[in-house]
Amino acid sequence: KGAYIKSPLEPIAKTRRFIENANEDVTFHHYVFGNSAAGLLAENVSKYKPVCLDRYHYSTRISFEHILKKGNRIPDLPKEDLIIFLWADWNIIDDRLMKRGNRKVHENINNLKNI
Repeated sequence: KGAYIKSPLEPIAKTRRFIENANEDVTFHHYVFGNSAAGLLAENVSKYKPVCLDRYHYSTRISFEHILKKGNRIPDLPKEDLIIFLWADWNIIDDRLMKRGNRKVHENINNLKNI
């Protein structure tokens, strides 16, 4: 009877195509905005029922670690009560990404292993 919230929220995810050729700083701030909006929604919904927030800020922190090391930061976001990390064999991950179609350049297995 909880709520499932995907991060970034759908309206913000739709704007990603406008910045896909932008520099990394713009992309980073777009993701941070998406994380912040999802976190605030989850914080408000969680007052009434449990929330499962998919991805949230962890993939942003990992993917943009080099930008965070330059002094950029992700603002304080609502904290979660529980983090569940799901994992699969690399072959399964590769197969799932191929089946999705329209695979992103950064979604190659070597890059994902580094992350």
